[in-house]
Amino acid sequence: MATVLDRMAGDLVWAYAELVGTRDQNAQIKDALRRRQSRQVPSSPEMASR
Repeated sequence: MATVLDRMAGDLVWAYAELVGTRDQNAQIKDALRRRQSRQVPSSPEMASR
């Protein structure tokens, strides 16, 4: 039984590490998308001339 619990604990450690990595990647992607969208938003004078 101890072996099973040790394996489960190791799996949980791995899963949490993967989750942290995924959260970091998501934060980087969201930041990049925000920067890209802010560069693509037309300024007010551009919008007025349309």
